[in-house]
Amino acid sequence: MDTGLLGGPLAALRAHDEEHGTPYCVTLAAWLDHFGDPQSAARLLRIHPNTLRYRLRKLDEVASVDLSSPRVRLALRLQLTAMGEGTRSVGG
Repeated sequence: MDTGLLGGPLAALRAHDEEHGTPYCVTLAAWLDHFGDPQSAARLLRIHPNTLRYRLRKLDEVASVDLSSPRVRLALRLQLTAMGEGTRSVGG
C-alpha cells in the first residue's frame, strides 16, 4: 500500500513497521478492537500485557497518537480497516 495516501499517524507507523519489522499497526488494531484492554489485546497477540504497553509507548514515539480521544480512536480504526489491518496474531 502506498502510505503516502494515508493521513495522520498511520502513514508513519506503517512505514516504520515496513522498515524496521515492528508490529505497531497490528498492536494498535488489537488495542482498539479490545476497547483499550491490555489483557485481552495481549492475549489476542499472544504477548505479555507489559509487551503490549511497551509497544504502545514506542508507537507513540514514532507517531504521536491521542488514544484518549474517541474520535481519534474511531478514525484510526477506520483507517486500519481500510488498510486491511485486522488483528492477526503476532507473537512477541
